[in-house]
Amino acid sequence: MKKEFVTCEQALELKELGCDEDCLGYYNIDPYLPNPTFNLIRPFEHEWCLPAPTKSHALRWFREEYNLISHVKPLNYGCDLKTNKFVYELTEKIGTSSYDIYDTYEEAENACIDKIIELVRQSLKKEEQEVCRNCGKTLREQMKGCSEITCYRQFLPKQQDNDTTSDNLDL
Repeated sequence: MKKEFVTCEQALELKELGCDEDCLGYYNIDPYLPNPTFNLIRPFEHEWCLPAPTKSHALRWFREEYNLISHVKPLNYGCDLKTNKFVYELTEKIGTSSYDIYDTYEEAENACIDKIIELVRQSLKKEEQEVCRNCGKTLREQMKGCSEITCYRQFLPKQQDNDTTSDNLDL
């Protein structure tokens, strides 16, 4: 049953990224324990109880929060799943990307979650570094609500000038 849940490291990353939903499983990350322990029930209310979402829960959260859509698929359809290799596909703003080949479905799924965490971290870092010239707020602060629409517009992708007035047309 434990293989249905994200790893403890992934659970820590998800919590840091803002995934704080109720979960079926929890990791006890008590610093006095030699290793984190996994529980299917929340043993007690404490900061050492780290929510452990299922892998499908984590992937849904990334899809809903960051519009990152992913799936794992066999490398060769029609082959025996015990001998087949697996890849994951991740649809980002730039298109669909495939990554390395994995021996098992679970390895590909874990690698996919790790890659999504990496991409979200990079995106958040970029948002925190870009500062508005008008008000000094970061893009992240802007998205939370800024009354200055001109501030928000400077973060939008540049539009190509498609002026098609009669002055510019060669007839």
